[in-house]
Amino acid sequence: MKNERCFLMLMLAVSVNLLFAVNLCFSFQDKKDNKMLYQAIEALKLSEEIGDRLWPGYKLKEIPIAIYSPGGEAFLINHPSPPSGFEEVETSYSDEYKIYYTEKTNMFDAATATMVNGVLTAVIPCQKHFEKLSGKIKPTEEQIGTIFHEAFHVFQDNWKFPPINYIMFNKYPVFSAINNTLGNLEGKILAKALLESDISVVKSLARKFLAVRNERQSKFDRDMINYENGIELLEGLAFYIHKMLNKFKEESIPLTLSLIHISEPTRPLYISY
Repeated sequence: MKNERCFLMLMLAVSVNLLFAVNLCFSFQDKKDNKMLYQAIEALKLSEEIGDRLWPGYKLKEIPIAIYSPGGEAFLINHPSPPSGFEEVETSYSDEYKIYYTEKTNMFDAATATMVNGVLTAVIPCQKHFEKLSGKIKPTEEQIGTIFHEAFHVFQDNWKFPPINYIMFNKYPVFSAINNTLGNLEGKILAKALLESDISVVKSLARKFLAVRNERQSKFDRDMINYENGIELLEGLAFYIHKMLNKFKEESIPLTLSLIHISEPTRPLYISY
């Protein structure tokens, strides 16, 4: 009788473990069409379609990506060292991408490039979180643009830009009429230069731009100038990547997993004032 009881307990333990494994599998299978993962795969496929035409050497497949719901589930894609709690899952994309999943995590709290278990990773909140914060619908193509944007910050780390003193953000003259007016003038001059085909005119516009910028920044101390130039370099290039996706909408590059085409981002091209 004792042996039978031990056998039954052993079988029960095995059954529970098998059931847990099966439930985990089915739980993920239910989520394999999860919109967070779907959009990340869309971005990866689009990056492969575009190749080096967006930026030489910039490939999403080579960048670890985290997509998460705050305080909830999260996916890690192509991360070489996933933290504890993330399990590798099998999907129809497993031959191309390493995908890890956790049902609940508080590890992420912003759209950014940050260290995840010692590896710089592009971190992007889910579409619903953006919509909750803004009170507006965020189109799927805009979410894909955000993935490209944050992943580009990881790519930028290869260039080793000087560190940015973000404390200066609180001191920036956001409401200065003179600074904003001259900043807008800089933007207009640059826009005109970009549309100009005559190189002599472009050079003239470049000189005008520098004259206006030097005048505007003459009111700043060196720390503020370094802050503004650093933000413009770091965020400006990432917004450029975001904006350049419009070009591939015009070329009508179809995404692999849907009929979605990249449309005009709702956020403007970054111009530092």
